[in-house]
Amino acid sequence: MIKIKIHILFYIILVCLLQCGEAGTRVQNPPTTPTVATSNAYPTSFAISSPLKTSEVTASLNLVTGHLMATSDFSVNTDAINTILNGTSLSQCLFDPSPLLTETTNANCYGPNVNYTNHPDGNVPNSGQLPGGDVGLWTENEINSNEACSAAQQNSLIDGVANKANVSLKALASLICVANVNNIDLPSVGNNITLTDDMTATASVFSKATLSLSTDATTAESIYSYILNFNYTVNGTAIPVSINMEHRSQSSSTETYRGKIYYQFGMLTYSLCNPKASTSGSIIYNKTSSTSLSFDASYAIYCNTVDELGSTPFTASNLLDPTNIFSNTNSMGWQNNYNRFIANFDPSTLLGNYAFAWQAGSGDSHTRAFNLNISSSSNIVTGDAFYGFGPSVSDVSFDARISGFICNWAGPNNSHTLKELVQYQSMTQDSSGLFTASLSDIIYAPTNSCSYTAPVSNQFVFDFDSNNDSVIDQNTASSDITHDLKAVSDLDSDGYLDEITNSGFSLPFVDVF
Repeated sequence: MIKIKIHILFYIILVCLLQCGEAGTRVQNPPTTPTVATSNAYPTSFAISSPLKTSEVTASLNLVTGHLMATSDFSVNTDAINTILNGTSLSQCLFDPSPLLTETTNANCYGPNVNYTNHPDGNVPNSGQLPGGDVGLWTENEINSNEACSAAQQNSLIDGVANKANVSLKALASLICVANVNNIDLPSVGNNITLTDDMTATASVFSKATLSLSTDATTAESIYSYILNFNYTVNGTAIPVSINMEHRSQSSSTETYRGKIYYQFGMLTYSLCNPKASTSGSIIYNKTSSTSLSFDASYAIYCNTVDELGSTPFTASNLLDPTNIFSNTNSMGWQNNYNRFIANFDPSTLLGNYAFAWQAGSGDSHTRAFNLNISSSSNIVTGDAFYGFGPSVSDVSFDARISGFICNWAGPNNSHTLKELVQYQSMTQDSSGLFTASLSDIIYAPTNSCSYTAPVSNQFVFDFDSNNDSVIDQNTASSDITHDLKAVSDLDSDGYLDEITNSGFSLPFVDVF
């Protein structure tokens, strides 16, 4: 009898440990710490991920309850990188370049194709379709899910940046792993090591793999410079890849560092740059303490090749150059899909500020952008997400800010004059890690005014259900549509919308060096 009581008590304790405090709280396993002697040569516990994304993993104690606990995607990625850093054999130094080529798609709730008839900004009668990606947050939740649409779309967008950045980080970690496995000391000041023959990656052949060390006399920083060049073969085609990193650290601390990564890789096909194109990207990062990490990551498709002479997508600081635009007089500029993700956050909790902006084509008048603040009160994690339009990538003020809203981007007689409006969702993280909407200001008519007053006949009818079929599912064609978008203003004329900054959001940035 005593043994049975002890077993029952032990079971209760296990259940409590697994579930106590789980409601509304962020369940995050801290990233592992590398155990190898990497010194200050690598940005440990750094990765790029969406703060709104979690992975379902089963903890060892969950054999009792079967309960799934969520861990952040950031932890998953940092753990994967640290596993390579901790490798004890060349096979454990292996990395997979394939995510470099993975392109993301919009969430189903965001920017569907919208069929319509009798658009009021055109000559009625009319019919047509608003292109995919143009109508913003179209339903409150992701289709067939309780996830807030703003969370689902940001997860999709950030995956594009994260896939490329994290492959780069794994490739660079692999160089450290190879050195450790072969008992090769990291370079001393003024020297370098070459590991080309020992590097290993899926379907890849390396032509250069070096690590050198220098010092900055002004800042007393150690500067580790990495160069990785290899060909990655896909379906018989060799794709050139180039990854470089300049990592700076102080010998007195492993908790603080800064650096930059810049990369290029060829593309299998890309008709808009026929016949040559490459994806180029850069990341600048700065960790000032164990609770403060910032990064600024960008990538875009440029009409050049990785090894093309006289062509560079980067500035003198080796960061992606948004002003290098494809045109009749510049055949090697960026042509499509410019993405920028900036963050300032606590890596132990992911609380902080995030901004993501993207521009589909180099000729577009504006970027689309999310501004996101994640905070916590009484162990409840919440997010305030704003969506709207900002300056174009080539504009001197381009910094992923939101400046207003455009309701009719591509419809008849569309106007790109910004309205003092934004889409907004307030979110709460549930026990599974999912961010659900607690308030949504997202409804509008895709017209220049963002609203619609129905006439007696020839009413404006459009597809509102985001199912991408050919049926126009609008049952209230004769009803007026009044938008419920969030009104915004810039009363202090600082270039930033007051309602966004008053929510607790501060536009993140990283000092360039």
